[in-house]
Amino acid sequence: MRMKKLLTLFICSVLTACGGLSSEQKGGLSSEQKKEAKEAVEALQKIQAGVESEQVSQMSIAPMIIEAKTQINQAVAILPPGDLRNNLDTAVGAYIDGTYLWSKGVLKEDGYQCDDDKVKEYRRKYPNNPDLANDSKCMSDKSLKYLFSLASENVNKAAATLR
Repeated sequence: MRMKKLLTLFICSVLTACGGLSSEQKGGLSSEQKKEAKEAVEALQKIQAGVESEQVSQMSIAPMIIEAKTQINQAVAILPPGDLRNNLDTAVGAYIDGTYLWSKGVLKEDGYQCDDDKVKEYRRKYPNNPDLANDSKCMSDKSLKYLFSLASENVNKAAATLR
């Protein structure tokens, strides 16, 4: 009996020290939160499928991103802070930034032409992008691949959270 009390006290201490369990970890998403998150993931998966199949054009991806961003805004408004919310935001942000790069960048021999401010912003937002490691004022197609890969990774994580 005494051991059980000590164990309970220890677990409570650990949870308190670590900030406790998030509502996601507790399975505490309401049915409305799950529904909104699922719809956001499905909208992102449409973009993901188009990008991975290479059957999406610059013109056709824009409405898909607008739809996904709308769904994500609705989901994020009611989701608690945590991995699911972060994955949704990161995925749509990377798709938006990748599409911007794709639409503005006329591929030249030295890469996508971008203004200094956009390159600085991407350097800050995506510090792990190896294409931005140097002091170049341009980004190559490696940046586009990196952004779409980052988006896809976060779509998969969000989908896995909802399973």
